This record gives sequence, C-alpha cells and structure tokens, in this order.
Amino acid sequence: MQRPALPTITAYFQLLSSTTVFLLFYRMHVAGRFATAPLLLGSSLPVNVQWIWLGIGAAANVTIALGLMRGYRWARSGLYVSTVANALLAAMTSHSTWSWQLLGIAMAAIPCVMAAISARQVVQKRAGVNRTPWEAVRYVAGMSLYWAAAFVMFVVLTSMFVGGSDRNATGGENNGLFIAFALVIMLAGAALMGKWAGATREAALLLISLSSFLIVYCVWEFLCFRLATPRSDWHFQWDQTWAWLMMLGMGGFALMAAADRMQTK
Repeated sequence: MQRPALPTITAYFQLLSSTTVFLLFYRMHVAGRFATAPLLLGSSLPVNVQWIWLGIGAAANVTIALGLMRGYRWARSGLYVSTVANALLAAMTSHSTWSWQLLGIAMAAIPCVMAAISARQVVQKRAGVNRTPWEAVRYVAGMSLYWAAAFVMFVVLTSMFVGGSDRNATGGENNGLFIAFALVIMLAGAALMGKWAGATREAALLLISLSSFLIVYCVWEFLCFRLATPRSDWHFQWDQTWAWLMMLGMGGFALMAAADRMQTK
C-alpha cells in the first residue's frame, strides 16, 4: 500500500529542515568558520554548544522523518517533543525579541500541525510495500536520484532568493538550466523505479513538499532578516523565486493527479 500523502509531506519537511542545517554547516566550512561562528542569533549558548545542538537536531529530524514515513507513532511524539524542546531552549537562552522567537516557533509548528491532522491517517494506512529485492534496489536508487535533484533545486532556489544589495539584479542566468538538469535527474530516477504510477506519485510528493517548504522558508528568512536589520537595503529576489516555486508546486499537483489516474485504470 502506498504511503499517505500528508504524513509523507510532513516527513519531507523534516528532511528539508535538516538539509538547511547541513548546508549551513558546509557553507561555514567553506568560509573557514566551521564550529567557530555563532549560528543562533541572540543566543547566550557557547558557540560549540550551538553547533552541537543544531547537529543533534538535524540528525533527530532525519530519524523522525524516517519514522513518519514508516507510520510509527513514536515519530509523531518525537516531533512534538523536539519542537517543545527547541522552543524552551530559545526562551531560556535567547536575548532576541519575542517577535523573533514567536516567528521561529511558528515555522517549527507547521510540521507539528500537519502531523496532528494526519494522525488518524497514519494509523489507518500504515502498511509496508511488498517489493522483491530487485524492486527494492531500484526504488532506493530512484529515490536517491529524486533527492539529489531536490537538493540541486533547493540550493539553486535558496541562492536565487537571497539576492543582493542591487535591486535590479536578476540572479544567476543559469538557474533555469540547473533546475532543468535537476528535473532530468528526476526523470532518470523515475525510469529506474520502473513502475510509473508509483514513480509519478513519489515525484509529485517531493515537488509539492519542496515548493511548500521553500515558500515557508523564504518568508521566514525574509522576516528574520527584516527583524534583525530593519534598515538594510538588501533586496530579495521574490519574483523569480516565487515563479519557480509556483511552477514546481503546480507541476507536483499535476503529477499527483496523473498518478491517481494511472492507478485507477
């Protein structure tokens, strides 16, 4: 039986959240500031503790995501506990304003709300998928390509959104080529999976999750930046980023409809 949509999207939100942390770690490493630069703005925690806390949180999110995709009840509880723990830590150690803290809590609460809404769905539809060993290998290989493509699009779109101080800048001219390349990788992943209905549905869930997460992420990043530096003239690339996110999101819903039609035939 196929995984239900909302729990899967919730799990993908957690994986994408971990991706932001791992990508931040990598960028700090490239900049020569690994484990030396503070990561939590306004936090009184020592720098090394901030890095450890974020690393543990990212690893926990991956574990929770895997549990949600398998339909385990402990994963939902783990998500709630993780969110509350982060909120309490921020309240006790952050010198930021309450508006800043509430903004972080609001973003963290989104997957919790989705998990709560889908709780009954997880219990009712929890089931494994019977695959032969060869089919399992093809599925894992295909999903690996899917996530490689999602990572490429994630990096391209977040970099595009960050923009710069030049209001007239349009971002990298090759962004479309990178996204097209990522979609070709997804097509290769679908071919590896073999079963087009299932492959189409997995692609749809990933595109819907990616576009939804990035919409939330871009809004959150913009608001955080404005709260931290209200007088900055930094210009975010809303137009290009939103256009791509809308196209990817609508493409995901179109693929979901196509997958449903394939399965009903």
